[in-house]
Amino acid sequence: MSLCSSDIVGRVSGLELDQFRAQYESLVLTACEWRAMHADPEVLSARVFALLERQKPPASLRTLYRLIDKVVAESFAAVASRRPLSEFMAGGLRTPRPDLPDENDSSGRLRLLIARLGDRDREILQLAHWDQLSEPEIAEILRLDRAAVASRLIRAEAKYARLVAREGNLRPANEAIADLFAAAKPGVQTRH
Repeated sequence: MSLCSSDIVGRVSGLELDQFRAQYESLVLTACEWRAMHADPEVLSARVFALLERQKPPASLRTLYRLIDKVVAESFAAVASRRPLSEFMAGGLRTPRPDLPDENDSSGRLRLLIARLGDRDREILQLAHWDQLSEPEIAEILRLDRAAVASRLIRAEAKYARLVAREGNLRPANEAIADLFAAAKPGVQTRH
């Protein structure tokens, strides 16, 4: 029995997807958790990989992050469609979960400072310190060269350091800003 080239391509891409999943599954779980604290990150992660299986082009980090954003947005929309507007006005989309961080502790206050950063600064810091991506991985996702990623990351860390310094007693003297930002990550999942 002979195999046509499309059968071989299908098998190869399935193998590549399995390898891709093995490499990035903990990353997707981590990214889904802090982006959507209202939902089970394992369910969201499974949805991301189900969508990735349907993609025609080969799996890439850029595609993966587009799918993470899509799945998280869909989860927010699903929750929003089941709750009255008055509930969102009172407390947002958060569903009580035992592992949610306390917004009144220092990490909660540090997260409030993160919200003051511009979108570009917040995004690169979160990719680097919450998703634990390397500079080459960030460069692939943002379609930048490594030098631009390094430069943007340094500038974003400096902006965050200034916000923390203005706030006062949130930062121990010997703690690096990258470690402080990483410690403010909501949730418990980490990239392995």
